[in-house]
Amino acid sequence: CFKPLRPLRSQVILIKNRVLIIVTLLLSRVTNFLPSFISAISEVYNNEGDDEARQKNFHNAIYFYTEGIKVNFKDDELRARLYGNRATAHFYLG
Repeated sequence: CFKPLRPLRSQVILIKNRVLIIVTLLLSRVTNFLPSFISAISEVYNNEGDDEARQKNFHNAIYFYTEGIKVNFKDDELRARLYGNRATAHFYLG
């Protein structure tokens, strides 16, 4: 009996009248296989967080930065930017 693999996580995010679809399949297994793809996902979350922060939507920005941090990637510089940006958004919330 064959059972198809199911994704561990998929997210659909509606932003500014457009749909950004980020699908990560079997993320923990893919991390070593496609590190640039995984980092790109976190970079997208960082960019969306930056867009939200510029519009002073700090709750949304924190959400995107947190999702970017959750992705299992090895780029320490990007991880530091995500943590720093999230801290800045928390600061502006008060």
